Amino acid sequence: MTDLLVSGAIQARHNWNRWVVDCGNCPSALTVPPGTPHTQCWDCGFLIGPIVWPRDPDGIVAILSYRPDPNTRNWDPGETMEDLLAQNAEAGDIPAEWLELKNTHGQLVVMDVVDGFMTGGVLMERRALLAGDRPQHVIGA
Repeated sequence: MTDLLVSGAIQARHNWNRWVVDCGNCPSALTVPPGTPHTQCWDCGFLIGPIVWPRDPDGIVAILSYRPDPNTRNWDPGETMEDLLAQNAEAGDIPAEWLELKNTHGQLVVMDVVDGFMTGGVLMERRALLAGDRPQHVIGA
């Protein structure tokens, strides 16, 4: 999460396998693509933004993608990628090939995170695959 504080800013969150922002004027939550700087509520017309994004939305999605039930693919501001990975481990949502790699090599680096941004580990391949050609959205760096 960014250390940047902006008056009127709304924090994006990941809910049921999609990025959303809450309208500051009505009870609506709007689906938005990662990196969207602002949007308008389709229910009341309220201008929403600036939208504050986590430092590495693609890293968050990579971790959440291992959860078999899309309704459990949730992230709230304040949760770290380490928190999400621990939740996955508690729920048994760790790929079998990771356990095989660990057993073969004695250890396994699942991810390295520096300042809230995934920089290495076996999750990097999945992160790149899911992000495709979308540019990185780093706010507050």
